[in-house]
Amino acid sequence: MKWTQVGMAVGLALMLGACVSPPQYPETPGSDVDPNFDFKNLRDSLDQYKGSVFQVAGEMVRVESGSEGVRVMANRRWIQHQQSYPYNIPVESGEPPQDRFLVSYPGKLDAQGLKLGNKFVAVVELAGASGDLLSFRVRCMHVWKTGQSRISELPDRFVQLYQALEEDTYCATGAQAAAR
Repeated sequence: MKWTQVGMAVGLALMLGACVSPPQYPETPGSDVDPNFDFKNLRDSLDQYKGSVFQVAGEMVRVESGSEGVRVMANRRWIQHQQSYPYNIPVESGEPPQDRFLVSYPGKLDAQGLKLGNKFVAVVELAGASGDLLSFRVRCMHVWKTGQSRISELPDRFVQLYQALEEDTYCATGAQAAAR
């Protein structure tokens, strides 16, 4: 009788543990990360900010995937904090900033993650500039696989049970981050 109760307790603990998922966006930006920083100021003072960590949001306009990872050219989007969502989301309404930038991710994204028009929010480190475009190295990037659609046009995966919006988080591992 006692062993049966112990077995049931262990089984219940294992089942409940399986229901708990790790946070989807493991690298949360700290209070020192400014999501609304001035791109012009960064371009004008590259040496001062090189290596600093920021949070950016964007829409993919060009994607190159190669042996050294993925390089994305993006149109900048404002960032909106969501209380009910596990992380910030890109703002798609209103007038977006007129900035374009590059992000380099040292890993691979799946085919749906590489689609033009996908939206993303990323914790990045300023690497420098390529021409007049700021260049960032990705630490963690959350991608909404929207293609040319807007996030708001697709069902909210926390509310709707049909055709959930596909999204993924990609984070550089220690080895990938060191290889930059």
